[in-house]
Amino acid sequence: MDPWATLRERYSKIATSHSSCDMTITVTFTLVRANKNRGGGDDDFDVRDGDRVIGRIVRHPQAPNEAPWFWAITAESHKPSLTDRGYAASREDAIAQFKTQWSRDELVCRRVADLPTPHVPSFIVRCFRCNAQIWVALNGPSDAKRICSHCAEDRDQDAR
Repeated sequence: MDPWATLRERYSKIATSHSSCDMTITVTFTLVRANKNRGGGDDDFDVRDGDRVIGRIVRHPQAPNEAPWFWAITAESHKPSLTDRGYAASREDAIAQFKTQWSRDELVCRRVADLPTPHVPSFIVRCFRCNAQIWVALNGPSDAKRICSHCAEDRDQDAR
């Protein structure tokens, strides 16, 4: 049992999914009220992916009045970027911006060797990490790094 369970309140779930070809990967985040010793008060949340803290959403007292909610991606496995943080008008907007930035980083795709014929219009590119041929759906995001499902599994194993 988590010793801090009585000090934290599970607040809401955030779900996002990435899809390419016939493969859909869903990532579920949980907002957990942060420890009050951190100083953020009742509006300070850790964003968790399972047991890992991957970010923070907090109503910041020194933020602009029109955008008082600050969000940041803090996961060590996430490549640092200036777009990994920002301000939002509401907690819901902060959650949406967090989800968008988190899912923009990498698009997980099936290898051509694993899926000879995709079920949606697709094209072939090379995996960003291992250079294997992968299928990418034509309507997939163009600004994402494309990695194969094998590299994604290896990355997730290394993060644990």
